[in-house]
Amino acid sequence: MRCLATALILCLALASCGVSGEVLGLDYPSKIQNEYLWWMYTTTTTSKDMAAIKQWALTEVGVDVFEVLGIYIMGGTTAVHAHIEGSDESLNVVSEHADIQNFQVHQTTKLRGAIQSKLLEPEAGAEQVRATKTGFFQNNEVATNCLAEKTGSRLWGLTRIVSTDKPDYENAYYTWNTFYGSTVYAYVVDSGVQADHQELEGRVVSGFVAESLKGETTEDLNGHGTHVAGTIAGKTVGVAKSANIVPVKVVDKSGVGTVADIIASFEWVMNDINAKRAGDTVVNGVMNLAVGTEYPDAVLERVIYTVRDASLMVASVAAGNHGTDACLMSPGPTSTYAHVLVGATTAGDNLAAFSNVGSCVNLLAPGQRILSSYIGQSSPLAKMSGTSMAAAHVTGIMAKYLAHESIQVAPEDLQAWVLEQAQSDKINLEEASATTPNKMAYYEACEQPEPQHVFANKEEVWENELEKLLKMLQKS
Repeated sequence: MRCLATALILCLALASCGVSGEVLGLDYPSKIQNEYLWWMYTTTTTSKDMAAIKQWALTEVGVDVFEVLGIYIMGGTTAVHAHIEGSDESLNVVSEHADIQNFQVHQTTKLRGAIQSKLLEPEAGAEQVRATKTGFFQNNEVATNCLAEKTGSRLWGLTRIVSTDKPDYENAYYTWNTFYGSTVYAYVVDSGVQADHQELEGRVVSGFVAESLKGETTEDLNGHGTHVAGTIAGKTVGVAKSANIVPVKVVDKSGVGTVADIIASFEWVMNDINAKRAGDTVVNGVMNLAVGTEYPDAVLERVIYTVRDASLMVASVAAGNHGTDACLMSPGPTSTYAHVLVGATTAGDNLAAFSNVGSCVNLLAPGQRILSSYIGQSSPLAKMSGTSMAAAHVTGIMAKYLAHESIQVAPEDLQAWVLEQAQSDKINLEEASATTPNKMAYYEACEQPEPQHVFANKEEVWENELEKLLKMLQKS
């Protein structure tokens, strides 16, 4: 049944096949008893009136819905979450109705960092890492706003994504441009974010908390979301060092949530980024999704496909940490169309043993023993491993590019750009991973500097330029 469902997911989610009468997921161990999801075109309904949807289901579909639990509208898609107590025959009546698409069980979700508890390594030298030398440097012999950070092996992921080949980590730099601006918002769909962490410098803005997490705030009780946020935008450990972080909390402190929580968060994200764009300034958003299902989910695939265009945002999605085919889980099958599905690599340029693989993975990025922010009063740092860490690097790359360009970029163009930037055939793939595209995430806006050309501030850059000019004049 799982293989059959996987084969159907893509055509169902994209509404490109005519399969009906299939209640998806009845044999899933992750299903929630008597709860179902489906989606409809908004031409059928744009109502968020739960009583009206309940009545519609009774009169038009012929099923007595015990309770409508949620209605979510994104672009041309309306997703419905309902409690239905009925026989297999009555469920088949629902699934066969012409207006109902992808009728399926509602299932639980988990963080795609399930191995973090085993590989969590508190970093005792956090202050030493934060004291890493940073300096301005010259790019192409012209004084610019480029900055260089000598990262060393502890921040190997940063150096790797600005290097075409595996670098000498101890002597390489992570580089970025100082005008990477504050009009980029990274939506971290995860366990929340510790807003006062030193790495995030007060750039955490108000966010979303799933209704099922009653009484909780966006503060992180797990640690996973804070780690991901640090890799995206931390001042020392992050890729896009000036981006804003929007916490989107969809799992509890144990890392468990539901598909409906993710769908509700997508609706909120869409409305929030579009509200931020209401002014005259260029505002861009990217989304990092480190939560998913262990079985295919057609409604989730449809919604992530729809929200990309409705929010003008691309999601970087963790491929999962089961060492299996990423197409067997969701999000997964719609990666070619809707998002970037990211597998994890090691510092030795090998595919991480835990990383999911296969044709649904379309990009690889650093994901083993990644140092980033973690929860705690002292703003600690910690190492974690997982495809969540890999996806965070890609989210950071997209945020860095959007801030650098400072223009509105269509989601399909951004998705194409990040895949085109990737370096091919750099990672050692095992034979079992042969169907995984060998594309390593990469973006270097500032070239690697020579160590002697790194200066403490821009004034020293200009002084060096002036000294060179004077020497040239003396020679002439």
